[in-house]
Amino acid sequence: MSDASPDGGSKPHLTVSAALGETRPRGRILIVDDDARNAFAATNALADLDCEIVVARSGEEALRRLLDEDFAVILLDLHMPGMDGYETAAFIRQRRRTRDIPIVFVTAVFRDETHLFQAYSAGAVDVVFKPVDPFILRSKVKVLVDLHLKTQEVQNQSEHRLRLLEENARVQREKAQAELALKRSQERQQAILDSLTIVFHSRSIEPPYRPLFLSNNVEALTGFPARAFLDDADFGSSRVHPQDLPQMVKAVAGAVERGSYSCEFRWLCADGQYRRFLDQGLLARSDDGSNEIWGALLDVTERRLMEEQLAQVLKMEAVGQLTGGVAHDFNNLLTVVVGSLDLLERHGGDPDKRQRHLGAVRHAGRAGPEPDAPAAGLFAAPAPVAGDLGRQRPDRGLRTPDSPGGRRRGHHRARPGPAGPARRRGPRPSWRPPCSTSPSTPATPCPRAGG
Repeated sequence: MSDASPDGGSKPHLTVSAALGETRPRGRILIVDDDARNAFAATNALADLDCEIVVARSGEEALRRLLDEDFAVILLDLHMPGMDGYETAAFIRQRRRTRDIPIVFVTAVFRDETHLFQAYSAGAVDVVFKPVDPFILRSKVKVLVDLHLKTQEVQNQSEHRLRLLEENARVQREKAQAELALKRSQERQQAILDSLTIVFHSRSIEPPYRPLFLSNNVEALTGFPARAFLDDADFGSSRVHPQDLPQMVKAVAGAVERGSYSCEFRWLCADGQYRRFLDQGLLARSDDGSNEIWGALLDVTERRLMEEQLAQVLKMEAVGQLTGGVAHDFNNLLTVVVGSLDLLERHGGDPDKRQRHLGAVRHAGRAGPEPDAPAAGLFAAPAPVAGDLGRQRPDRGLRTPDSPGGRRRGHHRARPGPAGPARRRGPRPSWRPPCSTSPSTPATPCPRAGG
């Protein structure tokens, strides 16, 4: 039965298909009649249709409902007080939203051809005469409702297809933008990789550790393209220096156990020269779940060369310091020898003084290294000679009267004295220059020397 009431009220109606969760549209029928009995009869005649029936008492009420409601069919009475059926139909046809709704005129008075022509001219699709035959009315309305539902279904499908097309176009645009952004990002990353002096690579964890990936800048370091390494699994290891190959294989093999590796080896480049490479890597999981070794190859040839040059510079600096120390010690010894000879020349007539000067020369000669002694012996402090040089301070070097300044560090000062019993020691006189400092000058008596 219908959910419509003669007074035009209606309430929601759920069909079996809707109860099962299916979205099946329902048609809506608008009955416009000022006579409640005719509206009731039409409602009962259409009760078997799965439609929602709405009743309007006048043309004005019908127009108000059509402002915001949709209907599949309008049953419009021609003879009504106020706004009749022709005028109501004219207003319905004027609005774009309602101009395509089929209108069935219902009349009991106007049966002549003139009124029929006027009814069809006003936009009616059919005319039904009163008293209404329920079977005929139900059949005609059912056809119109089905036609409306089919049209609405086609329209919905068209709108749905249009939405799908718009959504697909939007997805394609976003996909194109994402692909463009990804391409630019890959180009930037590739440009960065190519500009670096580090070669990134991946290799399998099984011997011979076949390369799986190499950055393109490997050609700048080795002179060989990346394809040469990828096509031949033994190409990389075949050009490693024979002395470095065992330790490189051992280091890479240890990455499986330790999770990382680091090794340095010499590699024969395309120009025929060996270059030193530092290879470091770690064990990682690839996209398919298998393990791979990811690493970085760095050319350290120049760095090792600079380190060797620095070591050579440090060695030469140490040799220079050693040579300077040797020369300093020899200068000390020569100073003692020359000073003693000078004194010996000036005091050659006195046997005691000559003996003391000869003792100082002998002590200076003993302070030098033996012919087979290491160079380090040059830096050893000379041992004191009792009776030849007199008293000696252990914290000072060898000093002689002719030493420049009289108290240079690194010299031992010898105090000549007569051999035999020790004399009574008095205050140590300060050193004064000799009377004659030139060997070519004839010796003159010097009261300070006792001659």
